[in-house]
Amino acid sequence: MGYQDYSWLKDVEKSFDYDNFIKGLEWFSNSTCPGCRNATEGWCDVKKCEKIQQNTIDNCLVCDDFAVCPHTDYQRKRYSYLFDHIKFIEKEGFDKFLEEEEKKAESGVRIQDIREY
Repeated sequence: MGYQDYSWLKDVEKSFDYDNFIKGLEWFSNSTCPGCRNATEGWCDVKKCEKIQQNTIDNCLVCDDFAVCPHTDYQRKRYSYLFDHIKFIEKEGFDKFLEEEEKKAESGVRIQDIREY
């Protein structure tokens, strides 16, 4: 392999704001999903759902109509693995699901690696 010029890293190191980086990591680690009803994105069709508007459900994933609801097209396409998760939970239980997800996290699997763009 040939010589790699990494001299540009010195400029990056000078401009890198470590304190803001740490604040950002803390923000991500403390963030939680607001649930479909509390989502603030104006483009999200979920807010148009009667069940969400009437506070009948907190999250689309617990709705019996999730798989066919026209308001969840985006979620079903972008997060297609959710159906596998739901089937696993129905078969094995939520505790087993969390155990498996923890194993995946420990091995380095990230949601960015499996979701569709």
